[in-house]
Amino acid sequence: MNLFTREWNDDGRAVSGLTDWIGPDATNSNPAVAERAGTSALALAHNLADNKGAYLDIAGLDNRSVGEVNPALTQSIGSAVTPYIGNLVGLAPDQTGTLGFENLDAYDDRFANAKSVIAIIDSDPHAAASFNANMLGAAGQLQGTFVETSMSGDIAAGSSQYAIYAGRVQALLDGALEEEALNRTGDAAAAQQDIVSRRGKTYDELGWLISGGAAMIPGFGPPTSVAVSMLGVELKDHVLGAPVEVPPAQLNFTDQSSASTTLLDYRLVQAIDNAYGRENFEQLNSFRVNGNPSESLRPVELETLGLNGKFDSTLQDYLTFRGFNRDTFMTNMRDGLDDVG
Repeated sequence: MNLFTREWNDDGRAVSGLTDWIGPDATNSNPAVAERAGTSALALAHNLADNKGAYLDIAGLDNRSVGEVNPALTQSIGSAVTPYIGNLVGLAPDQTGTLGFENLDAYDDRFANAKSVIAIIDSDPHAAASFNANMLGAAGQLQGTFVETSMSGDIAAGSSQYAIYAGRVQALLDGALEEEALNRTGDAAAAQQDIVSRRGKTYDELGWLISGGAAMIPGFGPPTSVAVSMLGVELKDHVLGAPVEVPPAQLNFTDQSSASTTLLDYRLVQAIDNAYGRENFEQLNSFRVNGNPSESLRPVELETLGLNGKFDSTLQDYLTFRGFNRDTFMTNMRDGLDDVG
């Protein structure tokens, strides 16, 4: 650990050689190489989680974090853990496309270790933007998979779990951001403003990842059109919004507010329309561009999101009309959120 918490004059670039190789080797076609990467990433993650306090408040260095002292190293750590985001929330290795990274939270069903690891990565803003973009991408891939199986009429017990995993990803992302920001600023209001800023960087990075066809969970491949719609990159300005009136955490579904639920329903409708075509549903037409059933939904108004009961209920009615299993999706998403302490 001393190698990582010493203040290096190159921002930790040289010592990053200890972790730089893990990310690229995680998906190596040679199982032995991939296994070595996974077991190394797991050991690294345990070290981070077991020593969270020492990494976020380094003794003798004005209690600065590893991200402040060695940002290049922190970015390397984030890259090393990124292929294992699916593993962090409980996906099996055969689903993630990785080997060797067993359950980090085997003895803690509240995912405390995973949240600690992510909070440490979040201590450098560049590492945070990249890692959290991949987390949002993973959530979109998981949500998209649920949508696709639901629309095919094949919601089995196993496939419905994807919404639970997506909820866990979102809860870990938001919880770690808050934990790191509060630890660094010591002030709830300052931490909230900092989180808003970092969310903006995350969405910018996410757009770049999608355009490059990146696979946030290796075993799932690049995001499908449904997953991209679920990610809602085009809603960046609305998701950031006004932090005082509507905290960004609400709009990322980390609570059960009407605003967060409505935004998720909005994304679901857009995803289904984009992937499977729009259908004429008279009650929803007034919320479409020019009132035309063949057009997309009008941009959401953040100020009234969750306050327009007709809009909320109409979105839900349309999802039912299209044959989407919304109740199972929402229940499982909330179950996933509740899984994270």
